[in-house]
Amino acid sequence: MAHDLSPIFELSVGPDPAEQAGVEHALRDSIPPLPSYEEVVRRYPRLADATCVFISGSLVDGWGNERSDLDIFVIAPEARIAGVIPDSVARIGGDSDDGHFDAMGTVGGFRADIEFWSEEHVDALIGKAQPRDEPYLGRAGEPDAAEQDLLYRLHIGMPLSGHEWLAERKRRIDASDFSVWLAENYKVDGENQLDDLIGMIASNDVKSAVLMARDTYLSAVQAVLAHRGDISPSSKWIAHRLARADIDDLPMDDAWNILTMRDCTDADWPIAVARKAHRLFLAVEQSIAGHTRCGTASPRGIERRLGVRTFRNDGATVVADVARHRTGDVGGYIWSMCDGAHAEDDMARCLARDLGLSPADAAEHVAAAVDELRASGLIT
Repeated sequence: MAHDLSPIFELSVGPDPAEQAGVEHALRDSIPPLPSYEEVVRRYPRLADATCVFISGSLVDGWGNERSDLDIFVIAPEARIAGVIPDSVARIGGDSDDGHFDAMGTVGGFRADIEFWSEEHVDALIGKAQPRDEPYLGRAGEPDAAEQDLLYRLHIGMPLSGHEWLAERKRRIDASDFSVWLAENYKVDGENQLDDLIGMIASNDVKSAVLMARDTYLSAVQAVLAHRGDISPSSKWIAHRLARADIDDLPMDDAWNILTMRDCTDADWPIAVARKAHRLFLAVEQSIAGHTRCGTASPRGIERRLGVRTFRNDGATVVADVARHRTGDVGGYIWSMCDGAHAEDDMARCLARDLGLSPADAAEHVAAAVDELRASGLIT
């Protein structure tokens, strides 16, 4: 019987022999130097017509290894972006309506992931993140996953061309409320996980609770890092990011023990981790709202029940449990102080200090709010 012995796979894109030698050197020895603009344009001449070419990702951040891809970003006006796309790269998917698509190639001994974005899309995306009165979930036009990644890549990018263009976009990202939005996003997702975790613990589903506890704590760590200005949307390099952040309230050793589940020896571990994640979510919430403590872990401190979700929507604080409770500035402020460190008199002192109320009015507001929260089963 005759057989067709033609190749099953076709190599659609590959380096020239010199570049292949560079790849082999990288695998055998060490990471080669990052390529220069001249190297990139020599490989892909059409990129010379782009507004900006920059590299980003783990290699730029200093965390890459010999298996890391080189992430190259190419920016051009939407009307001209087709003209900067080399014929020799392998596209991933078709053209998109927003002037963005990905490609694969090679440069200077590296495999290269190449992303093409239009100037218009980048500027519209940064415009979504500009400061506004309501920098929380629920606003129109939230960045999707690819756009969140792009903001991060822009923020840490190393320009090969278009230096001034990239510097201005970095400045605008720094001046935006994207880090606040991202922190709130992680917090809301994490509190949803925390709610599930409390249910698993209550039903004695220990195995599920153990795994959910780690995921919940990771969301809390991501929220803290985002609010500190680390806008990476990925947890891949979380160990490096934690070490770099050096946050007093989030010691690397403590976080590492939880994330690696090193101390997970019994059924009490998930609830202990739940409480730590809960504290981190509260700290992020208070920091976003600009609140500073007036209490010091009073034994009479009022604490919200674990697993109660909180987010901002249309100018109000929404507390979501069995029912949803909406409240304005005063109620939202009091709710944020239900952290176990504030007794009623501490809350009243905070309220008077920060919202300009008289001590008597502040005490009255706090007493009414605490009665309502306790009747709803939202505080312990």
